Amino acid sequence: GFRAFSSAAPVIDGSIAKGEDQSVVAKSGHEDAIDETARPQRTSQVKISEVLKAKHTVRWVEPVIPKSSTVRQAILTCIERKLSGMMVVDRDETTSDSSRERGKVVGLITSRDLLRMMAASIKDGKSSEEVMNLRVESQMTPINQVIYGRPDETIGMCRAIMSKLGIKCLPILNQGRVEGIL
Repeated sequence: GFRAFSSAAPVIDGSIAKGEDQSVVAKSGHEDAIDETARPQRTSQVKISEVLKAKHTVRWVEPVIPKSSTVRQAILTCIERKLSGMMVVDRDETTSDSSRERGKVVGLITSRDLLRMMAASIKDGKSSEEVMNLRVESQMTPINQVIYGRPDETIGMCRAIMSKLGIKCLPILNQGRVEGIL
């Protein structure tokens, strides 16, 4: 089964219920009153923006790390924020040409990347201190090689991409800004 989306269902007017057919049905604040104006929607057709809204309502964790961070800082950030991947950003650059917001996305680093890099470095005879002081920027996957989704894509589309390509972290980007990571 695919678990990345199971804990984050869209919230409409208070809560969401799943029927036997895996359709998502909006409910009002009252447990028995079903909103008749909302049409049931298959989970796979729900837009990622709705999933992120629900997820961020519960707990927002900024899934980014500056490119100047060390491997040590990246590991601590992964653990503290309970992340399996983070977008690497350049705080000196704007997110897009039309924005003043700082933090241009320059790459992705995952916990798997960190483990592989540590294993390779130890195998090459580097000390643990040398490994921990390496810069994330030199270990990340550059943004031009990162597969990512957009908020208007559906759960089904993102699930298919992740499944077919064996991706465990799918960043969601919107006009150069990190919206979240699935």
